[in-house]
This record gives sequence, C-alpha cells and structure tokens, in this order.
Amino acid sequence: MEHKSIQPVWRALAAVGVVALAMLGGEALADDEKPATARQSNIRMAIIVGGHGYDKKNFPAMFEAMKDLDYEIRPAQEKGKPHLFDDANSFPYDVILLYNMNNKLTAAQGKNFLKLLDKGVGLVVLHHAITGFQDWPGWPDLIGARYFLKNEIFRGAQGARSIWKDDVDLKMHVENANHPITRGLQDYEICDETYGKWRFLPGNVLLVSTEHPLSNKQIAWVRPQGSRRVFAMQSGHGPLAWKNKGFRHLLSQGIRWAAGRLDEDEKAPAPKAKTKEK
Repeated sequence: MEHKSIQPVWRALAAVGVVALAMLGGEALADDEKPATARQSNIRMAIIVGGHGYDKKNFPAMFEAMKDLDYEIRPAQEKGKPHLFDDANSFPYDVILLYNMNNKLTAAQGKNFLKLLDKGVGLVVLHHAITGFQDWPGWPDLIGARYFLKNEIFRGAQGARSIWKDDVDLKMHVENANHPITRGLQDYEICDETYGKWRFLPGNVLLVSTEHPLSNKQIAWVRPQGSRRVFAMQSGHGPLAWKNKGFRHLLSQGIRWAAGRLDEDEKAPAPKAKTKEK
C-alpha cells in the first residue's frame, strides 16, 4: 500500500458528541450547522495502481483536496495478500478508481468485480486505466472503450495501434451540461496527454469532448448498465492535468456520482462562460 488517508475516529466521535450535547441542551443543530461526519460518512475509495508509473507526490494531493473522501492507493495484487477481487462479500469500499495498466484478472476475479458493481460499488476509470485488463473479455463492454496496444481485429474490424502524445494544449467542451457529473462545469483548457485511434463503443453517454486532431473526440463519459455506475475519463496523465480546475471538478463530481452521492433529479445547466487554465 503506497498511501493511505483515513479520517481519525475521534473526529466522528466528536461530531456525535456535539450533536448529543445540543440535543440535551434542548437546542437541536440545524442541518447546515452539524459537522459533515454527523450528516453523512465519507466516501471510501480504493485507488488501484500498477503497470504504469506516476507522480507519487502530486497524485494523492488531488484526492486530499476532496474533504468528503477517504482513500487508499494500492495495487490490485499485493505480494503475500489476496487479490482485491478475490472476495466480493466483504468489500470495504464505496468506489473503485482504476489508474492501472495491463493488470490481469482471472475469470473468477472478473466475475467478482462485476458482482461488486452490481452490489452498488461505483467505478471510475482514469486515463491509462482505459488500457487495463486487456486480456479480460468483459473489459471493453464494462468501460465502453477499447485501446489498441497493437494492431488487432476487434469485433470483426481492424484496429490499428492507438497513438498518444504528451503535453498537448487541449480545449475541452461540455457536451452534456445537465448530467450530475458536469453540473456547474464550464468549457476549459488543459495541458494533458492525448489518446487517438482507440474505439469508443456504442451506448456510452458522452459528457466532455475535444476537437484536437491528435485526440479522439471523447474525453469523459458514463456507461449505462442497469444499476451500475461506471464513469470514464481519458484525461489525467500528470500534474499539469491534476492541478487543472476543470479536470478536478470533473473528477471529483465523477467520484461522487459513482458513490451515489449526487442527486440525478436536479438538472441545472452549466454556465456558458468559458475559462482558460493551463
């Protein structure tokens, strides 16, 4: 385990104590006066890494800024320990965020992974994790994409090896301003790595796009699958992206949506004004 951020137990106890004292005194606290821990527990998220390097200082800093989040950064397979998806019955997380590349899953682990999602665990697929679990047949349909690490025939059509380029200035456009994940998000500019010539599968709901010639149009989307909550982002290579306000808004809302913490019935169009940030 590379990093862990857990809210101390005493904070939760203190929150309960404050509420109890207020009630004993005959004055109940208003909802907006109660500590957050008294109203709703933090989102618990497992961040899965492996198969690709990353900045171990700035990457966790992005999640530390999300005050309603407790997280652990860990490989799916830790030496001497069971695989994260060996057991679908006692899973301690609300959300799985994948930032891995080329980790393998057995057939049983793949089934357990899907069981977790069917039980209500949310899934966020970030950047190079789109290429993860390449040997698992269910992977493309789960995330709605296929990144080609080599030339291959995919579902009856030739797929040429996908391309990438780092440090590219991109203009991002909000395609669906009414979705809970993009609520309040404006079009923005970002410096990030592009992915091109990968396959975007039918059935996805596109949230954010770009028109840059080195990139596929699709940047962020959700993959409707019954009760499952699957959110994917092509963005997210390094600190230039992680510190971008538009990127952070999109990722943090995506995590909360995957955890079931956003009200989908509230439809509020995003502002039309554009911001510029690099």
